[in-house]
Amino acid sequence: MRSNYLVLVLLAVAAIGRAAEAPRVSPEQVFAEAMAALEREGPSSQARYMHPQDLEEFKRMFLPMFGGSGEERAKETFGANITREKLQTMPAQQFYERIMAQGDELRRLVPDQKTTTQVLGSVREGELVHIVFRTVVENDGRKTQGVDVQTMRPLGNTWKLALKMTGLDTSPIEADIPDR
Repeated sequence: MRSNYLVLVLLAVAAIGRAAEAPRVSPEQVFAEAMAALEREGPSSQARYMHPQDLEEFKRMFLPMFGGSGEERAKETFGANITREKLQTMPAQQFYERIMAQGDELRRLVPDQKTTTQVLGSVREGELVHIVFRTVVENDGRKTQGVDVQTMRPLGNTWKLALKMTGLDTSPIEADIPDR
């Protein structure tokens, strides 16, 4: 009897702990905030909304581009005083922000461009939530639109963007074409 009581107490404590850590806002709300920041501030703003593990993965993927023959590129992106050691120890969020600041500059070249994002739905997969959304870009009387997916991952009591691999692969193009 005593062991049953202990098991019930442990289960209750575990449930309360999970409830305390459960996200308090929906992944769709965080996604909408991230897209609004992207429209207002540019791509570097997304670092605040990205999951720390994904920021670390981004840094791991792109850090090699700034070594060896890429040292000049590193100085252009991170400043004249950057060293390989400083890049390696730079926090992943700052690394992402500095690289994406180039996108902020490009965005300023097209000040009359308007981007709107509409969430079409979401799909849960374990702890992940995949948000399906439509983006409409209007510029100079022309309108383009597309549908995409953004994966969200829980972190404490909120949600964070997962790194989108589309367009980030720095390896040679590979096609998964079946043998004929």
